[in-house]
Amino acid sequence: MQLNKYKIPSHLVDASPQLRIMSYNILADHYAQEHAQELYASVPWAALEWTSRADMIAKEVAYWNPDVVCFQEVDHYKHLQALLKPHGYKGVYTQRTGGRPDGLAMFWRRSRFTAEALKDLEFAPMDLKDNVCQLTVLRSKEESSIALLVANIHVLFNPKRGDIKLAQVRTMLESAHSLVAARPTGPCPVVVCGDFNSAAGSPIYEFVLRGELQLGSIDRRRLSGQVEAAGRTGWPSIRGNLFDAMSNGAASEAAAMQAALGYRSGVIEETVGGGGGGDNRDEDVMMLPRSASSPAALDRRNSNSGNANVLTGSAKKFRPWAQDELEMAAGSESGIARHPLHLESAYLNVSGSEPLYTTAHDRYVGTVDYIFYSPQAPTGAEDDSGAIEGQECLTLKPLRVFQPPPLRTIQTGLPSVMWPSDHLSLIADFVIQQKQL
Repeated sequence: MQLNKYKIPSHLVDASPQLRIMSYNILADHYAQEHAQELYASVPWAALEWTSRADMIAKEVAYWNPDVVCFQEVDHYKHLQALLKPHGYKGVYTQRTGGRPDGLAMFWRRSRFTAEALKDLEFAPMDLKDNVCQLTVLRSKEESSIALLVANIHVLFNPKRGDIKLAQVRTMLESAHSLVAARPTGPCPVVVCGDFNSAAGSPIYEFVLRGELQLGSIDRRRLSGQVEAAGRTGWPSIRGNLFDAMSNGAASEAAAMQAALGYRSGVIEETVGGGGGGDNRDEDVMMLPRSASSPAALDRRNSNSGNANVLTGSAKKFRPWAQDELEMAAGSESGIARHPLHLESAYLNVSGSEPLYTTAHDRYVGTVDYIFYSPQAPTGAEDDSGAIEGQECLTLKPLRVFQPPPLRTIQTGLPSVMWPSDHLSLIADFVIQQKQL
């Protein structure tokens, strides 16, 4: 993996505690076997076998030695727990509802943190599918004044149900805020990890960063930024097209990736059953490969319109929202979705954009995994602005992030003999400081 660093004065880094967070969709064994033919036809069978993949996942965690790990698509929790316990990790597991075979797992280093509060959030009682979310407040054993809330989520996959995706994300962020605000010793910073099944620059992505999104003029099928691929090409063809595009003078790997995948806008029609994060794993849907730091994305993030349409071209005819649909997605009659956290992206702030990709297989290439964080949290009472002059607060600042390998080096798609999942792990280092406002 490639390292990107954020420039922070060395005396501040040396004097402040540091924190390493990992987010990792590890590909449930159930789905690896169920979708081997349509999603992983280029992958050697040995690379799909769970025992070897589990060993590689554990070694990857041990190598990077994160303080907190958020896993998605976990269906062998006991096995994973046994592998990580010798490395000093304690974990909790939350299974998806509705008889789904997988769930979420969060691990933290026992030597450094203790769990102050644990909350499992189930979306099924709200008619928001069988996805779940983990909310855990971790308190430092070294300095009791240091705590943070870590949220772990795997958002619904179905690209045609952006309304449900948004509602899941909004509900998670509202719940995280409520849990933090209720702490007897005061609020703490928040870190949000997971597979959002949404592209960088999409309306859902920008909702996380902006805290607000007007839904009335956005097609629900465009909320996650998913677009239709040019065809069922398979990984060998994708990789060959990538090399062709780069040899023909593509300005960057991102430009070559867009040319190689042959994106066209539109909404997919065919899905296959199963898949972690939702009811469907799509055969053809891919993510729009635009940087989250592109001028268009930044303009939309700073605008008040909330009309963040990332797709153009011949999509299906826009269907107006019904009032009950708007209320479900936005959480209000106004049709404006809001959340109370002030979040930023670790990768965007350190390297200027999200990773080029976080998942790659025969039917899907793009960025869907993120690490978001709140830069600060007051330790006492708040006014309407969220801070009081002279008040001390904990701050989080991203120090470095680790980038995925160049896409051209992925020989057979993911997983592979080198990489044990169809997603790559995200890793971000933070520096924790106390400052006076």
